Amino acid sequence: MLLDSLSDERIMWENTVASLAECFDWLPGNCLISIGFVSYLGPFVSNYRQELINIWCKEVYNRGIPTSPNFDVKEFLADPSTIREWNIQGLPHDEFSTENGIIVTQGARWPLIIDPQCQAVKWIKNMEAKNSLKVIDFGQTDFMRILEKAIQFGYPVLLENIAETLDPGLNSILQKAFIKLDDQTMIRFNDKMITYNEKFRLFMTTKLSNPHYAPEISTKTTLCNFTITEQGN
Repeated sequence: MLLDSLSDERIMWENTVASLAECFDWLPGNCLISIGFVSYLGPFVSNYRQELINIWCKEVYNRGIPTSPNFDVKEFLADPSTIREWNIQGLPHDEFSTENGIIVTQGARWPLIIDPQCQAVKWIKNMEAKNSLKVIDFGQTDFMRILEKAIQFGYPVLLENIAETLDPGLNSILQKAFIKLDDQTMIRFNDKMITYNEKFRLFMTTKLSNPHYAPEISTKTTLCNFTITEQGN
């Protein structure tokens, strides 16, 4: 009985290894499409995102770049346990919101979220509550001091109620203008050099439903459209 069970396990592991080897071969195209998705598709609604992904998949295939035959960006960039945790924390269960969760958490630039119904705000507050989240806005007189301490001690920051312009004081953070001194990472912020803690995270949200951001803001942030959908109600 034991030998029969071990024999079944061997078959399962052989099939798993073969599957992983095939997935490894598809990585060039899958990674290329995923990078484009996170970097550029955040401002768009779900059907337009999918239309662009379909165009990209066809182009990648035509250029002979290996990619999964049935590529799904959500399966590639997030695992079910992570998505389930996001849902518990308040992220809606629809696919569009799942895509947004991926864009917000995996973008190389700090996210600027279009969030007129405050769904992203609710999710971020629940997700980062255990990490001593700091919630600020430009109307606070001490927002720069709070932000400075968060950078130094590695706290996540939620900057709410962004309009169509950003305070120039954020430029060094948005550009991630780090300076390496010995074994420390430094950044010039608020007219002085401070240590930069790698655990620091910045989330920015706006309640404007159709904001128009200058190109330089779009290149410094990861724009993400969190406007509620019928599936996300």
